[in-house]
Amino acid sequence: MSTEKTDIEQVVAKNGFYITHPKGTSMLPLIYQGHDTAVIVPKGKRLEKYDVALYRRVSGEYVLHRVIKVKKDSYVMCGDNQYTLEYGITDGMVIGVMT
Repeated sequence: MSTEKTDIEQVVAKNGFYITHPKGTSMLPLIYQGHDTAVIVPKGKRLEKYDVALYRRVSGEYVLHRVIKVKKDSYVMCGDNQYTLEYGITDGMVIGVMT
């Protein structure tokens, strides 16, 4: 993963927030594609269990999922409409949290 900030990360850093219209079904029933808007703000501290965070996978893909477990040096994440857990999400991958 590149260490350069992406456009989204730059917007969050400059403006203090980022507004997006999430796509997909992984966060149903909380977020409906084409209907809902998410406001992302910088994370001030470590994420907490049940926070919804925007992060960038090693592949570069952006994901908005919920924190299922907080580990010492990483997080376990999962979409509300999914059952497969994603391990190894680090603070460096997290862009911000949904408000």
